Amino acid sequence: MTRTEKRRIRIRKHRIRLTALLLCLALVFGLMLPGGADASALKEEVVYVRLANDGSVEAVYVVNSFELGDDREILDYGNYAYVQNLTGRDNLKLTDGTVKITSGGDRLYYEGYLQDPQLPWLISISYTLDGKSIAPEALAGKSGRLAIHIETSHNPLGSKDFFDSFALQLALSLSSEHTRDIQAEGATIASAGEYRQINFVALPGSNASLNVYADVALFEMPAITIAGVRLNMDFDFDDVDLSDIRKLTDGIAELDDGVQELKDGVFELKDGVFELFDGTVELFDGTIELRDGIKELSEGTRDLKKGVKKASDGAKQLKSNGPALAGGVDQYFDVLLAMTNAQLVAGGLPAVTRADYKTVLENVLYGPALAAAKSAIETAVYGAAKQQILDAILESGIPEYGIPGMPQAAYDALDPSDPVDAALKGAIDAAVDAAFTAQKPMLDATVDAQLELQTDTIRKAVESDPAAKPLLDILEMLSGYDKMNTGVAAYTKGVARMSNGLVELYDGVDEMHDGVLELYDGTKELADGVEELKDGVEEMKDGVTDMNDGVVELSDGTKEMREETATLDRDILDGIKKEFDKMMGKGKKILSFVSGKNGEVSAVQFVMQTEGIKLPEKDVTSDWEVPELSFWDRLVALFKRS
Repeated sequence: MTRTEKRRIRIRKHRIRLTALLLCLALVFGLMLPGGADASALKEEVVYVRLANDGSVEAVYVVNSFELGDDREILDYGNYAYVQNLTGRDNLKLTDGTVKITSGGDRLYYEGYLQDPQLPWLISISYTLDGKSIAPEALAGKSGRLAIHIETSHNPLGSKDFFDSFALQLALSLSSEHTRDIQAEGATIASAGEYRQINFVALPGSNASLNVYADVALFEMPAITIAGVRLNMDFDFDDVDLSDIRKLTDGIAELDDGVQELKDGVFELKDGVFELFDGTVELFDGTIELRDGIKELSEGTRDLKKGVKKASDGAKQLKSNGPALAGGVDQYFDVLLAMTNAQLVAGGLPAVTRADYKTVLENVLYGPALAAAKSAIETAVYGAAKQQILDAILESGIPEYGIPGMPQAAYDALDPSDPVDAALKGAIDAAVDAAFTAQKPMLDATVDAQLELQTDTIRKAVESDPAAKPLLDILEMLSGYDKMNTGVAAYTKGVARMSNGLVELYDGVDEMHDGVLELYDGTKELADGVEELKDGVEEMKDGVTDMNDGVVELSDGTKEMREETATLDRDILDGIKKEFDKMMGKGKKILSFVSGKNGEVSAVQFVMQTEGIKLPEKDVTSDWEVPELSFWDRLVALFKRS
């Protein structure tokens, strides 16, 4: 490959990358550039910085733009090594840091290469692979656990004003195919085509330490981009929702009101304590009545105990007769099965057992009709689904697989004997089959649902056939005796459970009778407890007096807290607004980065980009022609490395 051809390829690649970068930055800067600049500040500066992969500065270019208006001749200042016009062939003259511009248009762009530039930030980028430090130029094609460490801080030789009022937005892109387990604390990670994009923001006036970790294979990485912009968010603090703070303030006021109500309640509590004392006397009288009632209850439980004993003896008799009854019915069911099997085998049908008679007979009766219905439903559902898939593919095509859209007639006309038609038809049919396979579980569910809807109709049709009546009669007879056998077994078990339950009930009634006697003794202890309760109520009265004194002190405290927090919402909002304005650089003019002689400008932007880590390019042949350098080509050249 010739040197000229390599140069063409590099220019093309850089043009694509920078165009994407500028589109992204246009969106970002459109949201974040300062608004309301003075109409006389007609100059904008975009500072393009070419960084090495370790973050060190290789070159700084400044693209200056002017809205000329009626002025066609201006002076600009900067420590430039050289300047060039980006928008036309207007006259530019650089003399000792002064650029004299004579233009015939309304808008002028020119580029200047800065000498000895000092950015507001120091940027350091280091790399480790599997825990060991590695130079960026040695990383291409490597595999392992990669760590990228980015440090940003104030450059003592640079402008502190820009450092304090400009934020940095850093963006890294890692290949989705060759990167796994990306970790980046404090970053946002999003998919962007074949890459995973990691974005950081370093706030104005703050040093930042940013780390990205990932498992990589055959490592390469596009350029790291860093944008320096002045934040400008017109946040209306009057619309800030401070309802929670106001709720807190209101809550404190309600607390103060509540404490006053509590104090009134304490006095009511005192009256209630005296009423409680009167109640304890009534409670004592009630315990005497309770004791007499429990005595009558004990006599009743004694009679209940006798009745349960008689019922238990009767249930035991029924329980002893249950096995004989169940055995007789079970034996008769076996005789019926034997007779049924004789008829079935004689008719060429399989013999049945207790466990499978219903399944076998229903399968013989309904199986063929249900299978035929399911086959017909599958034919209709599968055919319709495949036709819908084919219609969709023919309508829009599948460009990524080389399948164009076409009408049905064109598809039907494809000639299988023609290799091109055969290949196209094969691709379309393969796409239809793939889509059909993906939909088949859903289609099978549709088939089952439609078959379920037809099942009753199919069964009724089979049952209306005279030829099915003998089998239906056998099935009905066996089902009836099976249910009877099951019912007798359930009856036998129920009688046994009832007998056992009556025994348990007898034991329970016996325990209840003993418990009632114990309860009678407990009522005596209750009377003693009521007397202790009376003494306790008297102590409670003394406690209420102490509580009243405490409530008075609490009332004084809540009143003071209410006064101190009355304007809490405004105090918090004022503090937040003050810090926010400081971060936004509110009230500060935007001065020229290039030279203090330029004074105030309408906007300054910093666009920084590393070289990126790339695998060696393979030689390719190309018949591209060297393009004439346009405005975009000249912007690309700002980041081009020879």
